[in-house]
Amino acid sequence: MYGDSRIFHAGISRLKILLKNQYFWYAAVTTVLASIFAFAPQLTALLPAPLHTEPQTAYYVAGYRVLFPLAVLLSAWRFRVRGGLIVCVLVGPVIIASFIINSKFPNAFIDLADIGIGIILSVLVGKQGETKQRLEETTAELKAQSAKLKREIIERKRVEEQYKLVTDNTADIIYKLNMKEE
Repeated sequence: MYGDSRIFHAGISRLKILLKNQYFWYAAVTTVLASIFAFAPQLTALLPAPLHTEPQTAYYVAGYRVLFPLAVLLSAWRFRVRGGLIVCVLVGPVIIASFIINSKFPNAFIDLADIGIGIILSVLVGKQGETKQRLEETTAELKAQSAKLKREIIERKRVEEQYKLVTDNTADIIYKLNMKEE
């Protein structure tokens, strides 16, 4: 029971961190826009004829075909492979449903290829994002170690100076002690 509570609180703290991350919001907005544009042709088809035109449909199609890979790239780059795949899992079915609903919808294979490219981009860019984050962590660790070494060097120089003072003046003290004894 106690372990479940810790897991819950750890999940809540991760969620708070995620919600404070600006890249999460960029990816979320791009993902939502891609989903909206995927269904925009079907929604505008419900409007009267003068409000629904073929160029509008082409813009919507181009919009989600660009926004979907962009959302995948952003998510994979910032949130690793898992982030990109989550976008693929969320938006992919929306795109598939949009061309299944409207069987007249042209170029369904392009949409399937777009989803496939999204998955491939998730893996490729996500691996680069992981490498980038590891490099940043290693850089921070090396900077911390460098600062620690600098402090140790300063401390050793200070101790060395004290030791030198002691050794330089010890001979005088020994000589004076010998003189008094004799």
